[in-house]
Amino acid sequence: GELRKSGRGPYGPVYVGTPDEVIKMLEQELKTNPMTQIVFSMDSPGMDPRCMRSSLELFAKEVMPHFRNR
Repeated sequence: GELRKSGRGPYGPVYVGTPDEVIKMLEQELKTNPMTQIVFSMDSPGMDPRCMRSSLELFAKEVMPHFRNR
């Protein structure tokens, strides 16, 4: 949708994609804006809690380990 096209939400960058795509987007963000912590939200009004849980689990399993030793 629109967030994927623009890459920006009302509160900052939006990362939507496969784990590999999200890793690449976060890597690029870290090159531009070095940081040690990221605050994110995966819930949207009306979103099925099972989908949110699935997304959180995928992020924890596939994306977070890539950044663990930074």
